[in-house]
Formats: sequence, C-alpha cells, structure tokens
Amino acid sequence: MRIISMLAAAAAFVLLTGCRSGRVQDRMYLRAVKIDLDGCGFSFFSEDDEVLDVSGSSVAEAVRSAETILGKEIFTGHTELAVIGDGCDRNELLSMLFSEWRVSPSCIVLYGDESISDPEETVGSVRLRTERGELPCLDLIARMSEIE
Repeated sequence: MRIISMLAAAAAFVLLTGCRSGRVQDRMYLRAVKIDLDGCGFSFFSEDDEVLDVSGSSVAEAVRSAETILGKEIFTGHTELAVIGDGCDRNELLSMLFSEWRVSPSCIVLYGDESISDPEETVGSVRLRTERGELPCLDLIARMSEIE
C-alpha cells in the first residue's frame, strides 16, 4: 500500500509540475522573435547575445531550420518580445503566437522594424513607457483584442 501511495505521489508531482519528455538542456528558450517577409530572427535566454536569422517560406519552416542549426528544440512558452514586420499578416501571426507557440499573454508585440538585438532593454523600455501612460498596452492579449 505504501509503494502505491509513493507512486501516486510521484505521478502527481510529474503531472502538476508540467514535466514532459525532453530535458532542459535539449531546448533553447526563446526570448524574442522577429518575423518579417524574409524569415525570422531568434534571440534566446543564453549567454550568447547573437540573433539567429533564418530564412524560410513560412514561419514553421524558419523554426525547423533554426532547430536544425541549433540541434535543439525551440521552446516558445517564455517569449517576452515578438516583432512583426511590415507587410506580414498581423492577425495570422498573433493567432499563431497565441495558439501554436503558446507564448505568454504578457509577451510584448511590436509592429515594424524594431531590433531584437537587446530584448531586455526593449521590453524594459516598453513596460516603463506603458506604466507612465506614454504607450498603450502592447502585450499579446491587448494586440489580439485589436483584431476585428
């Protein structure tokens, strides 16, 4: 009986902590992404501050190419910044970020040609300016509410 209780507790722990197959070191955690007509730029939570630029005929193809280059799966659940370039279908990309990538609802979404070379500075600046009332709320949920 005690063994069954211990197994049940271990199973509950695994289920409640969100542990899935795959180890932390097998993933790259996306901090910022820039999506434009030429492809995607990826910036990760890591000591390497370089942006990985990948071309592709679609965002999914660019992600697959980036994962091949990195040799790791890209995890998008902690993404803090998304920049959607001019000419892109904003509604489609917002939907993709929310439904497929499952980025945090607090992820800041900018439109245009904003750089993602220093996402920490960009996110901090946008949040500060939003708190001061200089900018409207630019998180994913606010941007999705703009969709008609």
